[in-house]
Amino acid sequence: MSNNKANSNKAFSGVSKERVEMSEKLFPIISAALNKIHQTNYSDRFWKILTGSYVKAVIYNKYLLEGENLMIEPSNTNGIEIHKTPLFTFSKIRELIKVASSIGKFNRFKSQISQGKHIGSGFHYSKALPQDIDTYVDDFHLFFKNKKVDTKLREITIDFSDNFTKTFERNIIKLIPKLYIEHFSDLMNRIPLFEADKKIFHLSQFGSDFMRFVVAKYIENGAKLYYYQHGGFYGEYNYHSAHHFESSIADQFMTWGWKLKENDVPTAAYRLEKFRDSYKENEQKSFDLLIIYPNIYNKNIKRFKEISGLFFNNINRSKYPRICARPRPMSKFRRKAALNFISKDVNKLDSGYSNMSDLISSSKLIIQMTYPSTNMFECLYLNIPTVALLENNMPSDIVKPYYDFFLEKGMFHDSIESLIDHLNTNDIGVWWKNLTKDRTYIKFKFEFLRAV
Repeated sequence: MSNNKANSNKAFSGVSKERVEMSEKLFPIISAALNKIHQTNYSDRFWKILTGSYVKAVIYNKYLLEGENLMIEPSNTNGIEIHKTPLFTFSKIRELIKVASSIGKFNRFKSQISQGKHIGSGFHYSKALPQDIDTYVDDFHLFFKNKKVDTKLREITIDFSDNFTKTFERNIIKLIPKLYIEHFSDLMNRIPLFEADKKIFHLSQFGSDFMRFVVAKYIENGAKLYYYQHGGFYGEYNYHSAHHFESSIADQFMTWGWKLKENDVPTAAYRLEKFRDSYKENEQKSFDLLIIYPNIYNKNIKRFKEISGLFFNNINRSKYPRICARPRPMSKFRRKAALNFISKDVNKLDSGYSNMSDLISSSKLIIQMTYPSTNMFECLYLNIPTVALLENNMPSDIVKPYYDFFLEKGMFHDSIESLIDHLNTNDIGVWWKNLTKDRTYIKFKFEFLRAV
């Protein structure tokens, strides 16, 4: 069972064709069910905006949801609640804090929505925004009025699920979150409409479930949605589920410079401006190398132990005596512990909570243990020397020529042995200076991380 699940989850990763195709099959099923349950006629796009996170959770837990007699209750918000782990409790507390911080601010929120024509929300850095935005709305987290819950709707939902012959489909209907069943009418009624057909929402991400309701209701009544790329990976894969979903709900999808779909609009890498402002060049470099690891978990730790062993056994420590490693494990609480297997090999094992820009500014060369990577884009945005292990075996047509170029020039590597040899045999300063002057490098930056 566990092996089966592991192999299957790999097929449903965020960059797989299977994931994209499955989500497109699920959205119409859930939309039709919700319209039937509420006796409404909202568009598929309306329900897609609302239930995107739920469908993502359903796909991730597909093999659990194929089981009969599940002892799982519907989540209150946008997901599937399975285990009461410390991380689960932590996320609940964090959500309550967000709700508490929004108390008493609803009138201000409504005023912002009423006055704005181009309304911005969800950007990583509110100091670097598209010029069209005239009103920026902070994330608002509305609490539920449980007294207005219609408990009969859950009975209708369960009865409706019996129309499906497949266990998986019955379960995804039964487990539709309370947000879209019991609380739906209350939330919709609390959102006022102000000249919806004259508004354009500019979003980099949905910062709250309530913002999903606001945007969905306004879109349904004539507003437009411009959705902005908010990280790396986009444009680099044949099937990138986040781009596919966000593009499908948007009138225009604003990219960092590239174009794949008809409604993709090349703009600029607004998120990376936050890194520019936080980065302070440090002339006194504390480290020769900063090694940045991805999430470490059970399925990949063996591989990273192997390539790390090869790296530290073969890197020229006379040339690179001072090395720092930065973890990014799945755990919110024990980040540093995820890299204990290299603690003896580095001069510093970072906690995982240090400011990334401070670490990078104190290092001569950055090694990305996996690429694509948003952090590598941050480095390239400012021309900070960096190399990476390339792991994208499904590159899009527009990025593949650049991959070939960077593999040839030594910025990307398809093996740890190649990366080690490059570092040991080249004058990195001279190599990097020549690379950043190359026309192909400059063209890549314009197409994939265009300056604001």
